[in-house]
Parts: sequence; C-alpha cells; structure tokens
Amino acid sequence: MRGGSEIFDELRAIQRQYGYLTGDQLVALSKRTNIPVARIHGVADFYPHFHLAPPPKITAPGSRLLTSSDS
Repeated sequence: MRGGSEIFDELRAIQRQYGYLTGDQLVALSKRTNIPVARIHGVADFYPHFHLAPPPKITAPGSRLLTSSDS
C-alpha cells in the first residue's frame, strides 16, 4: 500500500488532467494502488481543493460579442 502523500499527488495529477476527480479514475487508482476506493474517495472528499464533480459552466451576463451595428 502506498503512503498518503503519494495518493495525494496522484489525486492532484488526475484533477489537473480532467479538471475534477472522475469516478472512473478513482476506481483505476484504487486498482493500481490496491487501496479501497472508499478510502481514496474519503481523502478526496476531505480536502476542499479536490473536486468530485465537474466545475459548473459559467455564463457572464452581457458576454455576447458587440458588433459595430450595436453602437
């Protein structure tokens, strides 16, 4: 079994690649490390900088492009 800092680093790498921690990637990490997925999920859920869902899409009001005919 790997140490906590290695798992932490792997979770950060997954989030960097996907933007959040996907369920499939947590399961794959569990299989690679032989650590129960519930434990990995618990670590990810504990730290607020890990995201277990995709970030919400943000739409800024008035963000449409202005054209010269808008003047």
